[in-house]
Amino acid sequence: MALKGYRLPTLDVELPGGDSFPVRGLSLPDITFLVSRHGDTMRTLFDRYSGDETIAISDLASVGTSILETAPTLAAEIVAVAADEPDEMETIMRLPFPVQVDALEKVGKLTFDTAGGPKKWSRPSSGSSEGSAT
Repeated sequence: MALKGYRLPTLDVELPGGDSFPVRGLSLPDITFLVSRHGDTMRTLFDRYSGDETIAISDLASVGTSILETAPTLAAEIVAVAADEPDEMETIMRLPFPVQVDALEKVGKLTFDTAGGPKKWSRPSSGSSEGSAT
């Protein structure tokens, strides 16, 4: 299939009352944007989880909960960007906690699932200037 016909995969996040909204995985421009706004927080979180070989797609809910507890503004902006509604960050921050965790879990799954999961991404080893995706 050519890129012309490709559609980004999305997952629906259920809202109280029966509505929902779709989220997609984060792209490099999304991550660059988030780093420009939340760089120190993202580095701290990356340092916390990058060496953990036990993180799997099934662990993303606990990672999402941790992000919500330590960096609620970053968490809301991640979901807003993944929903292609960056202006709705305040609305996302007011959503019930379980809905926010579900949204972050789905964004994480869509972001990392095709790349082999979050544990496949690690810091460059000493002496190397390139990251590892192995």
